Amino acid sequence: LDLDEALAHLEQQYFDVILLDNRLPPYSDFTQTIGDIVKISPKSEIYLISADRDKVSLNLCKQHGIVEMIDKFELRDAIAAGLLE
Repeated sequence: LDLDEALAHLEQQYFDVILLDNRLPPYSDFTQTIGDIVKISPKSEIYLISADRDKVSLNLCKQHGIVEMIDKFELRDAIAAGLLE
């Protein structure tokens, strides 16, 4: 999904948890996308997925309501391990 498609889904249905990629092209990072998401779904818990976890400020995440940051590569490995077991 792109951001517009995701926002359309959010307008139709509530989600308890949202997994947000740090970079959704054409946007450079989550600070450009999270405002629209929170406006539509303010009670959802938002987790940020990033391959650049060391470069993303945890304080900046918390200021924007991010619950936790997830390392993209750790997530990929965990999903792959779960699928293979």
